[in-house]
Amino acid sequence: MEKDLLAKDEMLSDEYHLYYIGKSYHDNVPSTSLPFGNDHVMELCRRGLFFFRKFLEVRHDFWRTGAPKRMDEMAYVTMVWMSNLHGIMGEVEDQIRFLRDAERFCPARNEHLKRLAVIFRRMRRFKEMHEVTTRMMLPERKNPFPGL
Repeated sequence: MEKDLLAKDEMLSDEYHLYYIGKSYHDNVPSTSLPFGNDHVMELCRRGLFFFRKFLEVRHDFWRTGAPKRMDEMAYVTMVWMSNLHGIMGEVEDQIRFLRDAERFCPARNEHLKRLAVIFRRMRRFKEMHEVTTRMMLPERKNPFPGL
């Protein structure tokens, strides 16, 4: 997709192109048959992060302002996937930061909290895990669907 959009000079014609290129890199990272092994995985992660960052830059000017322009579930999912890529790269503090930032785009969703709890458990950071899981159980944090 990236190659086709570049050849047609259409990369910037629609912000969704940036999202879907990033998503295609994200979705291919778990492949076990990459010819260059871990180096290949790291490159796919890097490229996925690049396109996801550009998507958030174009859609929200997020890296300059540090704030979303509006509630946006697509941007929320983008931040969660960016967190996944940082985790694969071994950048756990960035993984945590992106999960925390995801909430700014869609405060009602809970996936980022569940993922944070899993990370904190794995890292034996039980106090933080307890804080996150306690928050998840608050009555106002019920399943946000179909309300969104």
